[in-house]
Amino acid sequence: SSTVQFWEKTTVEQEIKEKEESIKQKSSEVQDLQDEVQRESEELQRLQTQRQEIQEVLGSLEQQKTALEEQLGSIRQQCSQESELINSLQVEHAEQEMKISQFEEDLAQAQEELRKLQLETAHMEEQVEISKAQLDPLEQSLNDSQQEVFKVQQKLSDLQNEEKDIQGQLTWRQHLKEGLVNGAPEDERLKIPEEEPKTEKQEDLYSSSPSVCKENSPGFGSWKYWGN
Repeated sequence: SSTVQFWEKTTVEQEIKEKEESIKQKSSEVQDLQDEVQRESEELQRLQTQRQEIQEVLGSLEQQKTALEEQLGSIRQQCSQESELINSLQVEHAEQEMKISQFEEDLAQAQEELRKLQLETAHMEEQVEISKAQLDPLEQSLNDSQQEVFKVQQKLSDLQNEEKDIQGQLTWRQHLKEGLVNGAPEDERLKIPEEEPKTEKQEDLYSSSPSVCKENSPGFGSWKYWGN
């Protein structure tokens, strides 16, 4: 029985030893697992932290992307507006160039017309000076002629007055003579007839004055002067 007990003891001790070894092994495995869990937890925490950081970076990048897209849209809109403005300015520039070209042509025509007018003005001024130079002696000649006409008219008037006086005296004497001869009353003898024959002095006056002609005036009643 002691042998059985020893064997049982040995068996128990062996079982205990095996159990202890198993416990140690399990403990070691548990420790290893705990260590592994700790490492994995730390790795998980690191990865989670990294994921959070990446998400934050992604969020920031997304915001930047959205901002850049908005900025790109604004820039594209501005580019479109600038393109339209450039086209409008090009059209306006072309129109301005055409206007400038037209203005240059008009200016050249105006300058040519001005040059012609200046030449014509200079020619007319020369003609005016020539006309003035011709007019001055003509005016002087006209003044001289008018003075001569005045003198001749004055002389003619004097001659006419003198002739009338002579004619009146001759007529009065002729009537007086006829009255004395025919015995006519004195008042009839003193009347002066309207028409009398021309005297020799009248004929001499007509022939000696080439600038004077008579118009149906037997008594020198009307005279007409013809200027040379």
